[in-house]
Amino acid sequence: MRLAVLLLLTCGCRQIFGLDTPDPLRGDGGNAIDAASDGADGSFDAPRLCFSRPSLHLAACLAGAPMPDLDAPASTSIDTDTSAYCAPLTTSSQDMCVVAASSISIASGASVRVTGSRPLVLFSTIAIQLDGVLDIASHLGIGLPTAGAGEDPPACGATQGGASQGGGAGGSFGSSGGDGGRGVDNNSVPGLAQSALPITAFHGGCRGGLGANGNAQVAYGGGAIALFAAVITINGSINASGMGGPGEAISSRGGNGGASGGMIVISAPIVTLGTQGQLFANGGAGGGGSSNSTVGQAGGEATSFNSPISGGQGGNNGDGGNAYPMPENGQAGAGAAGAGGGGAGGAGAIVIFTETTFSGQPRISPTAQVLSY
Repeated sequence: MRLAVLLLLTCGCRQIFGLDTPDPLRGDGGNAIDAASDGADGSFDAPRLCFSRPSLHLAACLAGAPMPDLDAPASTSIDTDTSAYCAPLTTSSQDMCVVAASSISIASGASVRVTGSRPLVLFSTIAIQLDGVLDIASHLGIGLPTAGAGEDPPACGATQGGASQGGGAGGSFGSSGGDGGRGVDNNSVPGLAQSALPITAFHGGCRGGLGANGNAQVAYGGGAIALFAAVITINGSINASGMGGPGEAISSRGGNGGASGGMIVISAPIVTLGTQGQLFANGGAGGGGSSNSTVGQAGGEATSFNSPISGGQGGNNGDGGNAYPMPENGQAGAGAAGAGGGGAGGAGAIVIFTETTFSGQPRISPTAQVLSY
């Protein structure tokens, strides 16, 4: 990333960053968290830079001034566990990586891939301009799967797997995932999906359940990202979708459930979503169950806000559940030794705090909660 040299603007941060609401770290009406403190020689005030969204238990204060402008003109990656861009914090509602700068931009054609165990927050004192891609999704891909930052928090619990040819359930978050499918074995038990989680905390998506007798490769949930600025413009895309259920080798193995989508939070008085801008946090499709002679295929993943997300083909039926537009159950196996398919992952969550009016929410999936700034 290229760092430009500009002086930091530090004024009016209380309203710009949502600190007109009670501070969840103190519970005292939010007055102390951004209070000015004297400089070392007592001759000046040094405002503390903070952000807060109490309804999502999301808040932090920087230990020092943000860096100058941060510009990503080309593709790069951020590991939220090790990146030098993660700013020191004095207080924080959870363990997260906060990348703070006077302004942040991702150029058209650039892609920023975000991984790690901690959620990511982009915090700008002026503006965030996204013309490229922010990819915080989880991907099966070729070779080793990669997990989006902050996926599968403790709130998810354990997604139910299948037993004796049963398919695993899809992960649940903003909506409930699909149940796994039954196998032809009379003793097969499909995984049953959990209910949707309340959108009351900032975190990533939930993993899919394992199919019976499977390869133990779980589908990772979508990651979690929040953007705070005075002005946010999105002409590119933010993808926080869940991973599709991995495929299964022959031997009558239940399909793996797809993971749920993660979470995208946008907080700015002025938010512009361009004609090509899109936000999506959809679930991954379920993997197909195998038979004794045919493998089960992996479930699909979201590539855009409205792309088809098809379940993986099963050996003898047993297809995985489709994930879009609604998460579906895995299909039952049939014929000789057909195992059940995995259920699709549920949708994630998108929450937007703004004074901007969103009409019809085009190019956003799932439907965002748009709340007063």
